Amino acid sequence: MRQSFDKVVPFEDKLLFGRRKVKDVKNRKWQFVQAKFLRSCEKGNAFNAIFTSGLCIGLPLSSRIIKENRTDIGIVAKVWCYAFAILKTIMFVFNVAYLHQFLQALSISTTFYGYTVCGYLTTLLLFKNRKKLYMAIQNLTYFSTVMNPDSCIGSKYARLLLGAYFSSLVLLQACVFVFFFFEQYNYPNHAVHNTTIYVPSFIPEDMKESYMNFVVLCVIATFGLSISTSGFMFILCINLYAALANLIDAYDQKLKDQIRCMDWGVEVISEDINVFKNLVYRVHEVDSAVNMYVFLMYGALISGFFNTVSVMIMGDDSFRTPISIVYIVMIFSTAVTVLFVVSCCGSKIIDKSDQVKRRMVDFSDKFVQFSPSVPSLQVFNLLFEIISKSDIMVTGGGMFVINCALVLTIASVMVTYGVLILQLDQK
Repeated sequence: MRQSFDKVVPFEDKLLFGRRKVKDVKNRKWQFVQAKFLRSCEKGNAFNAIFTSGLCIGLPLSSRIIKENRTDIGIVAKVWCYAFAILKTIMFVFNVAYLHQFLQALSISTTFYGYTVCGYLTTLLLFKNRKKLYMAIQNLTYFSTVMNPDSCIGSKYARLLLGAYFSSLVLLQACVFVFFFFEQYNYPNHAVHNTTIYVPSFIPEDMKESYMNFVVLCVIATFGLSISTSGFMFILCINLYAALANLIDAYDQKLKDQIRCMDWGVEVISEDINVFKNLVYRVHEVDSAVNMYVFLMYGALISGFFNTVSVMIMGDDSFRTPISIVYIVMIFSTAVTVLFVVSCCGSKIIDKSDQVKRRMVDFSDKFVQFSPSVPSLQVFNLLFEIISKSDIMVTGGGMFVINCALVLTIASVMVTYGVLILQLDQK
C-alpha cells in the first residue's frame, strides 16, 4: 500500500481541506481521513463488487485494487485474464471467418459483427488502459470519502444490477445456443447441411461435423462474451456517473449551507474554489478513462437495435421460431433500457452542475447585500466566474455528449434504418 495519498490523488492536500486545516499530514484530521478512506474501500463502495464480477468474466479488474490501493492486479489474476483473452481471440477469429456463412442475410450478419467487434475492442482497450481506469476510480473513491463520507460510492443497487446482468446474460446465451444447435438444425443453411461453408482440407471427413459444431460454439461464445463485456461496462459507467452526480450534489449542499449561514470569509471561499476545481477535474478524469468504453457500448447498443429490426422485417422462416421471438424481445428491451438509463445518468450530471450554477446566480445578490470586504468580494467573483464557466459533462469517446437528447437521435436513426430495410425487403 502507498505510504501517502498524495501519490494517488494528483492535487495538493490543501485543495481538499483548505490551507488553514492542513499544516502537517500527520495531524489528527488527516489521520481520520486516511482511516475513513480505508473503511470506505471496504464498505459502501459499489466498485468492489463490480470489479470482482469483472474478474469473473476475464476482465483485468480486482477489488483488491480498491481495497489495498494497488496499481495493478495480482499475478494469478493476470494469468487468468490473459489466458481468457487468448481464448477470446481464438474464438473471435473463428467468429469473423464463419459468421456471415451461417447468417447469410447481410443486415443480420452485419449487426452480429457489430456486437462482437465492439465487445472485443472493449476488452483490448481495457487491457491497454486499465491503469488509467484504476487511478480514476481510486481518486473518485478518495474524493467521495472527503466530500460525502456517509454516502454510498456508486449506486446503492449495484449488486441488484449485477444479479440482473448475469441472469439476463445466461438466458440470452441459452436462447442463442438453442437457436443454432436445435431450432436451426432442420433448415438447409445449418452448418451441418450447408456444403458451401468452408472446411479446411486437413480436417478428416468424419470430423467435419464436429469441426462445424466447434465453429458454431465459437460463434455463440464470442457473442456471449462480447455482450457480457458491453453489459459490464454499462454497469461500471452508470455507477461512475452516479458517484459523480452525488459529488456535485454534495458540493451544491455545501454551498447552500454556507449561504444560509452567510459564511463567506476569504479562506472559506478559497476553499470552495479549490474543491470545485478538483470536482471538475474528477469528472474530466473519469470521462477520459471511460469515454471510449461508452462509445463502444453505444456501438453495441445500436447494433442491437439494428439486429432486432432486421430480424423482424426479414421474411426468413428460420427467424420466426419461439426462441427467436424471445431473443428479439430480450435484445430490444435490454437495448432500450440501457439507452434510457445511461442517457438519464449523463443528463443527471449536467442537471446537477446547472443547479450549482443557478444557486450561485440566485445568491450572488444576497452576498452583495451582506456588505463583504473587498478581498471577500474579489474571491467570490472568482468563484462565481469559475462555476458559471465550468463545463461538466460526460461523453462518448469525446465525440458526443451523453444526455437525454441522444435518445431522440438514436430513435430517429432506427426509424430511418427500419424504413430502408423494409423497402429493400419488398424489392
